[in-house]
Amino acid sequence: MDVRLKSGGRLPQRAPYPAAVDTGAAATPGVNNAVRNYTWRFSISSLYFRAMPTEAEMCIHRFAAGVTRRDSDIAIAQCHPDVEFFSALASLEGEAFVGHDGIRRYFDDVISAWDEWRVELDRVEELPDGRVVVTMTMHVRGRDSGAEVSQSVGHMWELEDGLLRRCTAFPDGEAALAAAGLD
Repeated sequence: MDVRLKSGGRLPQRAPYPAAVDTGAAATPGVNNAVRNYTWRFSISSLYFRAMPTEAEMCIHRFAAGVTRRDSDIAIAQCHPDVEFFSALASLEGEAFVGHDGIRRYFDDVISAWDEWRVELDRVEELPDGRVVVTMTMHVRGRDSGAEVSQSVGHMWELEDGLLRRCTAFPDGEAALAAAGLD
């Protein structure tokens, strides 16, 4: 099996590929349910490949899987009871969704406004300070209009007790990477 990366490089045939996201739910037809977080890192002595996401990164993948599947229980399982989540596409008021009830309200807003809501994670990387930077593309289709929109967005998540605690939203992935000191 030969895997081609977005950068044009190839993964070696014997590379340890990560398993599918284990959310406890059935796979969504037509959606790539596998973890696609391949990042290259440089060390002083060599270049090495890191295929296995950290637990914090997996938390993000499971939350995104819950959003794509419209399953608030999967998403809430990844969230601290006092979570603060901001989603510009879901909230016209631009307010944060706070706590587990806020996440349920987020899902209600998404379902009422969008016929389709799909999250495509482009990059998920835990920083040395424990925050996780996320670049993604949101794909939506309006419930009434049928209009399709794809938008690149970025998030910076803080975790507490291994759960998503606070999200800072950015207008695009590049802004999130810049805020994290990554390119």
